[in-house]
Amino acid sequence: MSNKLLERRLNDFKRRCGKDGDAALQLAYHAAMPVALNPELLHFLRINFFLDPPEQLSYTVEFEFLTSGLCREIDADLYEIEPEIRNELLQELVKREDARQRIQDVATLLWQYVEQHSPWADRVELERAQQLTALNFLDPAKAQEWLDEAQANGSLGTGEREWFIAMRQEIEELPDLLTQDKPDPSQYPSQYKVFLCHNSIDKPEIRQIRDQLRQQGIETWMDEKDIMGFDDWKKKIKENLSQMNAIAVFLGSSGFGEWQKYEIKCTEEEISRRDNTLFTLRRETTPRVGLVILPSCQHTFQEIQNQYYHTPYGWLFNYHAVDLRTSKAPMQELIGAITGQLRNSNVDVDSLLSERGVNYTRLRNFLRAGQWKQADQETLAVMLKATGREEEGWLSTESIENFPCTDLRTIDQLWVKYSNGRFGFSVQKRIWESVGGKPDADIEIWEKFGDRVGWRRRKGSSLWLQKEWLEYSELTFTTEAPAGHLPLGVGIMGSSWRNGDGISSLTSRLIKCNL
Repeated sequence: MSNKLLERRLNDFKRRCGKDGDAALQLAYHAAMPVALNPELLHFLRINFFLDPPEQLSYTVEFEFLTSGLCREIDADLYEIEPEIRNELLQELVKREDARQRIQDVATLLWQYVEQHSPWADRVELERAQQLTALNFLDPAKAQEWLDEAQANGSLGTGEREWFIAMRQEIEELPDLLTQDKPDPSQYPSQYKVFLCHNSIDKPEIRQIRDQLRQQGIETWMDEKDIMGFDDWKKKIKENLSQMNAIAVFLGSSGFGEWQKYEIKCTEEEISRRDNTLFTLRRETTPRVGLVILPSCQHTFQEIQNQYYHTPYGWLFNYHAVDLRTSKAPMQELIGAITGQLRNSNVDVDSLLSERGVNYTRLRNFLRAGQWKQADQETLAVMLKATGREEEGWLSTESIENFPCTDLRTIDQLWVKYSNGRFGFSVQKRIWESVGGKPDADIEIWEKFGDRVGWRRRKGSSLWLQKEWLEYSELTFTTEAPAGHLPLGVGIMGSSWRNGDGISSLTSRLIKCNL
């Protein structure tokens, strides 16, 4: 396309938008990042970036853009920007003063939109293309790693392999928008701010942890250093929680303190506030939250769980805890929990070992992308392959009781890691044991377990209705599901879906495999 034709189309779009023309062009620059657009994604771009002066746009601009010469409709409610136009628009985006932050924010919005809304669940290749495009701007190395591993997968069909080759070319042809002022990867950016929620009795331990975190470039908030005389203590707590990327709830030998309990309550309210926001950018994503067990704590994790699970603080066990007593590298593990990444990239390599030659790359990629339903279905597929029951299509009690330990560990570790401790077989094992589960457990125990992991519920509005087991299509395939809700591979094993043989056999196998 000639420069004159492109200029004519841009001017025509600007003219159609009247006094909003300049801001409308900025919206066009933002809309060039996704591989394709639907009206909802364009709407999210506008309401996240163009509601405040001087870049304030009305909803009519969305219609003008989709019907302009800059877009073409390729399917019902699906639009594409031609490659030549798209590259030019992206180059214009780079000229903004806040280009680096804005590009990362748009990429984050695109990633979250695909992950949370799944608008193209029936178009797997388009969904993956959008995720790869977003990831390319957020972490180019990981995007290339994803492509490399996927292409190396020997089970790919010809069509899939061609798609990955095309996608690699697509990414390589995108302008490099983030070449300027890249941060030093050896240092954590100052964006990481962690709230140190603790019992005042444990302050000596917390001070040491605070100092070590700050040495690593992680900002901390702690009452004795960050609250001044005459400050409204409760107001200060809430104000600072809203600015945190992570909240570490420490537990020592004296349990939770009274003021700490107030902070935990405020933390739960803050998580709810962010989760209920219509749509958020990275700065408003749900904070990373978890329990951190101090070296001074004298109770086992099971004792801690039994003490607090049925209290107002039980929700903390929905998140994977950091136990500083048992970790081989406690500060590294804590930093990884706070930032969501490990400092030593060599440690962040997933173990995909298998005693039966099963390839777990697809499972890892689904989990990494937060595609929980696809990951659940892939889990059953690899378990069937590991037990040689692909033809039967379901797992027997015997096959679970003899499941290879290496493969069981690989599957469980992947689920636990990418769900931040929310899902996984070991999570289900802890819940099963907490409701009294054992090899000869009766149907009542199995129903309690089903209630806890969200596999049963009342399907009518009346509280007097009996709970029913959910169909597979009624499960919740998001991180809003109860802890242990996924995976369901052992749940759909013949008739055992209703009598608990699956989880009972799995728990026995996990114990034998030391998981």
